[in-house]
This record gives sequence, C-alpha cells and structure tokens, in this order.
Amino acid sequence: MDHPETSTLDSHSPKAFDDDHHGSHPLDSASDCLSDETVDHLEPLELTRINTYRLQQKTTVGSTRGPAPRETWLPMGAGKEYPPLLPDPETYVVEFDGAEDPLHPYNWSMTRRIFLVCILCYGTFAGSFASAVFSAAIASSSKEFHISQEVGSLGVTLYVLGFAAGPTIWAPASELIGRRWPLSLGLLGCGIFTVGCATGKDVQTLMICRFFAGLFAASPISVVPAVFADLFNNAQRGIVMSIFCMAVFIGPFAAPFVGGFITMSALGWRWTMYISAIMVLLGFVLVVLFLDETYAPVILVRKAATLRRQTHNWGIHAKQDEVEVDFHELVRNNFTRPLKMLFTEPILLLISLYISFIYGLIYALLGAYPVVFQRVYGMNMGEGGLAFVGLIIGELLGGVFILFLQGSYIKKLAANGDVPVPEWRLPPAIVGGITFAAGMFWFGWTGYTSSIHWMVPISSGVLTGFGIFCIFLQCFNYIVDCYPTLAASTIAANTILRSAVGCAFPLFSRQMMENLGVQWAGTMLGCIAAVMVPIPIAFMVYGPWLRIVCLLFGVKMYKNRVELTTTAPVNRALPNAPDGYTPQGETCPSKRPSIRNATALSSAETSWLKARRNNTKDALKAFLSRVDLGSFNGSDYIANHSANASALPNIGIAVSGGGYRALMNGGGALQAFDNRTTNSTHSGQLGGILQSATYLSGLSGGSWLVGSIYMNNFSDVSSLQDNGSVWQFQDSIFSGPTQSTTWDIGTVEYYSQLLGAVDGKSNAGYEVSITDYWGRSLSYQLINASEGGVGYTWSSIALSKDFQAGTMPMPLVIADGRAPGEILVPANTTVFEFNPWEFGSWDKSLSAFVSLEFLGSNFSKGTLATGEKCVRGFDNAGFIMGTSSSLFNQAFLQMNNTDAPSVVKDAISAILGKIGSENNDIAVYKPNPFYRYASQSKYTSSPSLTLVDGGEDLQNIPLDPLLQPQRHVDVILAVDSSADTTTRWPNGTSLVATYERNVDSSQRNSSLPFPSVPDQNTFVNLGLNNRPTFFGCNSSNATGAPLVVYIPNAPYIYPSNVSTFDLQYNTSERNAIIENGYDVATLGNGTVDSNWPACLACAILSRSFERTNTTVPKTCSTCFKTYCWNGTINATTPGDYYPTLKLH
Repeated sequence: MDHPETSTLDSHSPKAFDDDHHGSHPLDSASDCLSDETVDHLEPLELTRINTYRLQQKTTVGSTRGPAPRETWLPMGAGKEYPPLLPDPETYVVEFDGAEDPLHPYNWSMTRRIFLVCILCYGTFAGSFASAVFSAAIASSSKEFHISQEVGSLGVTLYVLGFAAGPTIWAPASELIGRRWPLSLGLLGCGIFTVGCATGKDVQTLMICRFFAGLFAASPISVVPAVFADLFNNAQRGIVMSIFCMAVFIGPFAAPFVGGFITMSALGWRWTMYISAIMVLLGFVLVVLFLDETYAPVILVRKAATLRRQTHNWGIHAKQDEVEVDFHELVRNNFTRPLKMLFTEPILLLISLYISFIYGLIYALLGAYPVVFQRVYGMNMGEGGLAFVGLIIGELLGGVFILFLQGSYIKKLAANGDVPVPEWRLPPAIVGGITFAAGMFWFGWTGYTSSIHWMVPISSGVLTGFGIFCIFLQCFNYIVDCYPTLAASTIAANTILRSAVGCAFPLFSRQMMENLGVQWAGTMLGCIAAVMVPIPIAFMVYGPWLRIVCLLFGVKMYKNRVELTTTAPVNRALPNAPDGYTPQGETCPSKRPSIRNATALSSAETSWLKARRNNTKDALKAFLSRVDLGSFNGSDYIANHSANASALPNIGIAVSGGGYRALMNGGGALQAFDNRTTNSTHSGQLGGILQSATYLSGLSGGSWLVGSIYMNNFSDVSSLQDNGSVWQFQDSIFSGPTQSTTWDIGTVEYYSQLLGAVDGKSNAGYEVSITDYWGRSLSYQLINASEGGVGYTWSSIALSKDFQAGTMPMPLVIADGRAPGEILVPANTTVFEFNPWEFGSWDKSLSAFVSLEFLGSNFSKGTLATGEKCVRGFDNAGFIMGTSSSLFNQAFLQMNNTDAPSVVKDAISAILGKIGSENNDIAVYKPNPFYRYASQSKYTSSPSLTLVDGGEDLQNIPLDPLLQPQRHVDVILAVDSSADTTTRWPNGTSLVATYERNVDSSQRNSSLPFPSVPDQNTFVNLGLNNRPTFFGCNSSNATGAPLVVYIPNAPYIYPSNVSTFDLQYNTSERNAIIENGYDVATLGNGTVDSNWPACLACAILSRSFERTNTTVPKTCSTCFKTYCWNGTINATTPGDYYPTLKLH
C-alpha cells in the first residue's frame, strides 16, 4: 500500500506513525516478515506452522484494516503527549519456543488429545441429535398447538436452517478469539434455546427457539474440525475426522427412536427437548472444564498477557493482537466469495449438489421411515424409530471402511511429500454411491407392503447408511483438497447449499411417500442416486483436467499479482549476416581469426567484464535496499565494497531445457528478476536480480528464451509476451505465423521462405540438417523481424552498443558434442558453449574456442590457410537456438501428419532418412572449425562437427559455463523446468548429473568445483524438488564451488508440467505457465514465504561475506536454516509424484 512522503511530518504525528508502522497489514501475505531477532531460534517446522495459521486467518477473518480512524488520533488524555514508538516492534512479538514447545497443541500428550476428541465428538453428537429428535414430536406438538404436521415439520427445517447460517458466524469467530469460546457459547446457546423449545407456550416461540438452537448447534459442527487441525497432523487427522463424521450422522438416526419412546411415555413430547437440552448442556460443561484453547495464535495472546504481567513490559504482544477486523471483508470471505465460488467452480457445484442430496436424504428419511414402519407395518413411534438402527450400523461400517483405507492413503501421502492428490479421496465415494443407490431401491421395493418381513427394509438401511457416510466424508475431503488455500470458503459454500437443501426435505418427504407410494417414491430417490453415481467417477477421470480449465478461466482473477508491462519489443538493428541465411565468404580482417586454447577468458570478455561488473553494483544496491535483512543494510554493504569488484557477488542465472515448457516457466522467473516488470521494484520484490547478474545461460528451451530476449534488443519478458508479433505459440510451426498481428503470412509463403533459406545454405555447399529447418521455424516465433530474422546472428549481440556498455548480462547457450560413431551421448561428453564472441569448449577433450562471427570458415590445424576467406553468417541465431536435436527430430517426425506442402514433407523425409542411415545427429556444423586442431581429440578428426541437445548428458541446467573458475561466479540461480519424473516434474537429475560429472566420476572430462547434492529419490522424498533449496551453503565442504540456488518448476496456480513435445499453446495457456513461473521464482509473490526475497538476497551475498570476513546477519542465518540442504538423505524409492497446486 503506497503512502505519501512523510519526511516533513512530525515523528509523533498520527500520519507519521501510520506510514512507518502500517504500510501493510500484518496479514498482507501468508506469513509476516519476522525480524531476525524474532525468528533466529525458530525451527523451520515452527515457521511453517506460523505461516499456516496466518493463511487460515487471512481466508476467514481477512487482511484489511479495520474501520478505526487513521488521520486523527484519540488524545492520550490529561494533557499527555503521545509516547515514543517501540524501537523494534518485532522484538516484542511472542512466538513458540521451538517445535517442541509444550504449549503447542501438537505437543500435548496423545491421551489428552484423544480425551478431547471424545468430548468434542460427544458435543457434536448432542447437537446433531437435537436436530432430528423433534421429528418424533411433530405429531404431538402439532396437535397441542392446533397446526398441521406440515407446519410442525418446520421445527426440523428451521433447526437445519440454523446449521446453514451458523458457520458464517462461528468459523471467523474461531479464527479471531480462538476455538474454546465459540464452542462453549455454541453449546450453551443451543442448550438454552432448546430449553426454550421445551417451555414454549405457542408455536412462534417454539419455531424461533428451534432456529436459534440450530444456529448455536452449528458451532461444534463448524469449529470441531478446526480444533482437530490444531491437534493432529495430516495422517492422524483423517482418523479423527472419520470419528467426527460418525458422530454427525449417527445423531440424527439415533434421535427418532429415543424421541419416539419419550413421546409415547408419560413424559410427553416436551421432554424430547429437555433431554436434548441436558445432553447439549453436558457437552458445554465438559468443554468448559476440560478443553483448553487449541488455536496457536490465541495461545500466544495468552502467553503475551502473562509475560506482560511478569515483566511489566506492556509492549509485549502476539501477532493476533495486531489483527483488525473489517466487516465488509468478513462478509466477502465468509458469504459473498463462497456463493461466487459455488456458481463459478464446476467441481465445487457438482460435488456440493451430490453432498446436498445425500444430506437432504438424511432428514427426508425422518419423514419416510414413519410412513413405512408405523403405517405399513403398524409399529408404534418407538418401535418404528428403531428401524433407524440399520442406518446407524451402515454408518459405523462406513466409518470402519474409511479407517481401513486410511493406512494406504497415509502411505501415498508420505510418498508424495505430504502433498495430497484430490482424486485419491474418490474411490470410497464411488463405492458409497453404488451402495447408496442400491439401498434406496431396496428400501422402496421392499417397504411398500407388510407381506415382506420388516427386517428386509430395515436391512436396506445398512447399505444406505454405508453409502451416506462414504459419499459425504470423501466428497467433502475432495473439494477441500481441490481448493486448499480457500478451504474456509469451500466449506462455507458447501455448508450453505447443503443446509439449504437439507432444511427443505423434511417439508415434503412424508407427503411424497404418502402420495407417490413407498414403492414409487423409493424408486424415484434410487434413480436420482443412481444418476449421481457417475459424478465421483467423472471427477476421478476428468478432475485434474477440469481444475486446469477452471484455472485458465480464472487465472486473471488471481490475487496479489503484480501488473506486467506491455511495451513493444524493439527490433534489433544489427542483422549482420551479409546474405541472409546463407553463409558468405568475405575478405578477412587484418588480424586473421584463429583457434585459441581455452586456458583463460577471451580478451573481449575480459574487457567487457570491467564494464559489466561496474554496472551491476547499482542494480544490486537497489535490490538489497528493498529486502528486509533486519539490522543489516545490504545496500550500504555493496557501497562500502564497491571499490573492489572481486569482493562483490558475481551472479549467474541458468535456465534449463524442456522445450516450450522451459521457455515459459523460465520466462516467468526472469520476469520476476527483471526490474522493468511493473511493481517488481516494490518492497519485497525480486526485480533487479537480472540487472545484477553477470551471466545468463540457457539450454534447449531455455536457449530459446535467452535468444529471444537478446535477438529483440534485450526486451523484457512482459514485452515479448504481450507484443503480439512474437511468442505466438498458438501458431503451429507447421503452419507459420498465420495468426500473428505483424508478420501475418500464409502457410505457402511461410514454407517458401523457410525452404528458400535452407536451400540457399545447401546450394552454397554447406551441409544442412534438421536443425536448419527447425531453427528457421522457431525464429518466426522468437524474433520480431520479417522472415523470422533470417539475417540475425548470435555474434551480432557483441556489436550492440548497449551490450558493449555492459548494461545487460552475457548470454550463453549450451550444446553437447557427439563424436563420430557415437550413438548415445556419454555422461562425460564434451560440453560446447556459444557466447557473443566465441564458440568452443572448456573441457579437456577440446579446450579450444573459435571466433563465433567466423564460425563457417574453413579452419585447419587452428588457422585459416592463406587464400581462405572468412565466412560470416553461419552463426544464424535460429540455428544456434535450434541446436537441440532430440526435440526437433520428434517434432518433425510429425510432419507427415500435418497439412504441410508435400515438397516440405519430402525434404524433411529425405534428411531424416539420411540421418537414420548414417546414425549421425541432426545438428551438423561443417566445416568443423576444430578440424585437426588437436590430433588426440575425437572432435578434431572429422571435417564435420555434430552437436546435440545440451541435456542429453542429463545436465539439463546449463551450469557448465557458470562453473568455469575463470569466470568466478559465486552464486547460481538454477531454474529447472526439466521433466524428470513420469509426471514431468523436476527431481534434481540435472544437479546430480553435474555433480557426478565433475566431482564423483572416474572418467572426468571436467573437474569443476560443485557443491554436494543428494540423489534423485532424496530430492522427491524431502520435497527439495517442490521448493527452492540452497546447495553449497557450507563452503568449507565445497572449496571454490558457487552456492547453487535450485528453483524447480512446481505448480502454484497452474499445472505447468506440459509435455516437452507439445508444440502449440493458446494465449491463456502460455500466460498461465509464465505466471506460474513467476510464482515459482517468487514463492507465489510471497504468499508461501514472505521472507523469501531476504533469503535469496542472503544466498547472493553468502560468498561475498566470506571474502570480506563479514559476520553473517541473523536473518541470513535463519534463512540458511530454512533453505540450505543439511545433508539429510532418504534414498527410498518414492511413489508416483503428483504435486497439487500451491495457490488458487
């Protein structure tokens, strides 16, 4: 929230205080920025708990300021001046004393927690019992008050209607004042109003009291699950929730026979209310006597109050004390938003309808069973009520069934890093749906005549009760899992619809059974139940897809998102190839190019680094000035060491391969790091890291990202995304830019240009490969120029005045070498690098570089023979970006299935046939600039050099050029968009491959310093592939190695694990994946961890601290505890990896 300048205001004025200390609400993100003094001793588990509670509170109570006036303060009174502000308010905030603090409910004894479960389930049972017990009193009370039984049934309807209204009060109240008081007041109020029902002298009193009794009885139903969340972890909570649901459902089914016998006795119908009141008030007494507060933020409020009295320091407080309540946000979070979700989220609507039907049937049976067992079979009220025992048995069997399955669910949950997959909940619901429909048919077809023994329709209740329990519990859990960050709104939406339907059913169920007849009414209900059976089956199959569709529809509604710029990219002015795509020989410069040995940086790079390193200082200072490092001033630190560039951080950013997935996910990350993205330079944002970096490397899809940025004059990602002339991935590479707004050409013209360019190169005597066709096609999507920038070369980057001035990082693109005769690329293959000046390799197998501008020249033994011309234009930008053969081969294998002209299909088929017969790869560099340069090298023996995808050696993150000691990179931000798992998510394979290649290999082609990393199984089992992790924090164990910040692709708002071979994306899909990549880099714009910008700053400064002997700030120590890999190994083979969305 922006505020006017306050420098001219008195430090004690209301405005000054407001700006200094209320720039953002305590709940503006999922967790607050705790100061280093506050969190230094907090365990990561405890920090996670804090984040969880504050996110819960934000989605129920809200995060908007209250209505208290800000501009004018109340006077202190007695002429007193306003006291001075607290020097550092965060140091006065109390927290738990570590993860094992006995105050935390998780650490209470299991015996104590089980006892509380019994108390709370009893209170819930009593409240639900009271909802249905009045059904036995309808006839008697109607007779006493001279009303019809239809009006009398309002006693059940209004109670259930109170269930609908109650959660909108009790849920937010429990987030504000804790769980104990809402539970106590709810049970007390229910008991009092139930007594009012028992003593009411007229029907108006009776009905009003029934409504308010239901309103208060909603307290345990809505708050008890939250208490269980306070007391138990995910695995334990499933068991206690099953028991809780048994209490909810058994109550209404136990009430009719109890109420029936009471009504028949001398006590009369009013004692059904007295007995209910006694039961509920007993629950109240138990809660008051034995239930301590379980909501952690409120526990800390009490701890702070105790500390204030003990220390007489009245500034001590808990974060909960800072919460301000805004009525409008309360209404929006707990009523408006749930209703909006109900009618815009198909999953929520359909599942809620199913649950509502089931819930309504519970209360419909209260009217249906008396018709069958009292009228058809001639039983009295008590005996007829005993027929509900069949339903109770079914409920118990359903609970046992769910508990039996809980073990396998826990195993799957653990194997998936404690991340639930919603569809895991549905198989029991499918079984329940079938048994429920069967039970309803059974009831209708056997309960219509007394000639069938009464045990038969009673037995149908076993199937019906079993189905009700399984459907309700599992479908309810399913929608909560589908919307984890909006669980409160999801539950509220479901409760509103469910209770609305439930309160209506008692009004017509008896009449329906009487007018249609038991047989037809039961058949109709059975048919409705049968029609709904496919609902969970459909979501089992199509649920993941439907969630994706919903996200695409709503992605623009996502909150806490920075706005992105829409400026048009500037065309590069240096298409320096003399003859378009065809390389052209020219007279060589006076200093003829030659091959140099890779023992040092090139003179061009060395000179450029002087300008670049100087330019990174201001950007880095600006970034560090916006992050909260506690008492440490990062901006001053850079300023104090600016005279010694070698002391400052040297940042490299690496963007992995993975086709368009990598381009879009990596693009989102660079968008977050770029200070040109609107709002990226606000407090806590990451803008400026890109401008602070020295190097930016890309591989495969990552190289397309890097190349597109630099070929468009270092345009920002937002510009490329919104321009309309590039990144139009809805245009298939097989049809060309037919939908583009600027370079709109027909398919025939597109292929004419493409074939003409490649034919020109071939006719000039240069061997062409599949990469020529792919690179040309790709250029139309990545370069904002006519004919796909046919004359743009990679070496033209070095001719840009902006680049020469060091205003942007140095781009690096990677490919693997494939020696003649090799079929599979070995792990220690030679890694080749393209930079703006040179092409070559640092590896021992070659250790040589050639001038990139003259790459197509006919070198031999490291020199150009006299008379040989210098060839320019071979380093076409598209050709270099397209040097990633595995993907391209697969792409063009689809050519025959497209509408491409036959001449194109024939040309591609001929090339593929040649490649297959020669068993060579598809990226051919001929002439080989290193031919006969070193006789001992396998890459110098052939006049052709073949390159393949840089990820074929499993090093899918281009770390190699950033690890070169000559470049002195000390921190690498590694953005991993790999598809390592069967579900196409990263699992650390690239880091493992780089480690084994350089540190743990018996046949090293490279011995670069690299920090230790765990195996792939550990990455998954510890969740290191689902969040950023720092490797190499302890530099003493990794001498000379940079600190690697591993940033793996993960689903935040969109499942970005699209196939590497998907070649077409509509604009919504593209934008969603880019936006998800932004969230990957920013942890959901700070939603997951608001300290992340500070922690990333600490990683960037880490090696610099060591070189300058600077004490690590406390904030950084805390960050390293949270994000550094601590050496833990868990090599157990994990199950299938199905991460769910972190945000919605």
